[in-house]
Amino acid sequence: MKKNWWTLNKFSEEEDLLNLEMIFNSTGKKEQLITFKIEDVFYGIEISKIREVTGYPIEKPPKPVPNLPDYIMGIINLRGEMIPVLELKKKMGLSEKQYNKFSVILIIEDQEDVFGIVCDEVEEVIPFPEEKIDAPPEYIHDIDTSFIKFLGGHQNKIIHILDTEKILNMEDKKNLKKVLS
Repeated sequence: MKKNWWTLNKFSEEEDLLNLEMIFNSTGKKEQLITFKIEDVFYGIEISKIREVTGYPIEKPPKPVPNLPDYIMGIINLRGEMIPVLELKKKMGLSEKQYNKFSVILIIEDQEDVFGIVCDEVEEVIPFPEEKIDAPPEYIHDIDTSFIKFLGGHQNKIIHILDTEKILNMEDKKNLKKVLS
């Protein structure tokens, strides 16, 4: 069974952690999403796939690893575990942006894969959208949508629900296993 403990390493106040746990428990639904923004677009990942939320280490960014795609920023050491970190902006073909104190890394645990993705900021935890708008078109505004499961609606927002199993392709997984071995 996956862990349901959440940490926000960039925030040091106990109150912030208690507020986040309260949000996680308040929706009353088993299926929940953590939503986040990348360039003013809302995305969501099933909460059961998120192991941890940690602040983006501005002073010590992910250590680059040669011979990996440019959207794999590098590796971070998270309490002794080496975690590859992806920049979805680059994978989707969006412009780069400097990360700030609101930027976070979502640590995702999906089957045998553990990796982080950088996002501009975490928004909220919501019930899994009952209103499924549709499967995304092959491309949305010149953005690769191969790892978007579907588009969902919540409080007048369109949320792109990500398929964590498709964020890393087979070649990425093979290259990362070599690096991390």
